[in-house]
Amino acid sequence: MDQKQSTEKTSDNKRFTDISLVAYLVCLGFKIKNIERSKDKSSFFFEISDSLEKETLKFFNHEAKVDPLQFSETLRNLRSYAKQG
Repeated sequence: MDQKQSTEKTSDNKRFTDISLVAYLVCLGFKIKNIERSKDKSSFFFEISDSLEKETLKFFNHEAKVDPLQFSETLRNLRSYAKQG
């Protein structure tokens, strides 16, 4: 997946549309600052930090490590929330 298509910087926040990446970041303890929902795709915003950038690169470089059950549950919850409203 192309990282440029799934992330975008906006002021002090970074926007992600890749829900798997978002689930990974949430599992690591990063807090979602805002969610914008649309019919096609939801956007999740996180505060920009060096650690966010580091973990995003780990995800795309296949170096990410999280509990698989926690990841699965978080992903399911995010998908459910994104479909609401």
